[in-house]
Amino acid sequence: LYKNGMLDKLEQFIEERQEPELFKWWAQYNESKNNIEEALNYYQRAEDNASLVRLFILNKDFNSAMQAALETQDTAAYFYLACSLEEMGNIKEAIQYYSKSQRFYHAVRLAQENHFDNDVFQIAKGSNNKKVMLQCAEYFEKRNRLEQAVILFDKGGNTKRAMNI
Repeated sequence: LYKNGMLDKLEQFIEERQEPELFKWWAQYNESKNNIEEALNYYQRAEDNASLVRLFILNKDFNSAMQAALETQDTAAYFYLACSLEEMGNIKEAIQYYSKSQRFYHAVRLAQENHFDNDVFQIAKGSNNKKVMLQCAEYFEKRNRLEQAVILFDKGGNTKRAMNI
């Protein structure tokens, strides 16, 4: 139908099938044609939350992007939002959404770059990721914040190093 330019029939076919993959394809087609409202509609129907948030961000509709990410609690949507917030210089919010997206390395990197040590500690401690915990423990050890280092070394599984500090 697409190759023959029968777009009305194609849309009708997509509506009849009610399949998320077709909704997503139609959303992508509409996005490529700059039919933003139609693309948003079909991304929503496809439950492609990351693309929905991405398109809101591309169109500078940050409130809708944030609302969509929060409503769906989609980790990929949170990640798009975090990247955008970081780019805009909203560092604290970016750290928050990197954490929600479970991209702990990004959250820790940004917190360390901005010397938000309390955030580094809270992210590492709450991450349940031993590598993140140990990396942050070393960060705190180098900064002579030994109490945080000990806690993270221990929680990260390196009890021997925690005891040696």
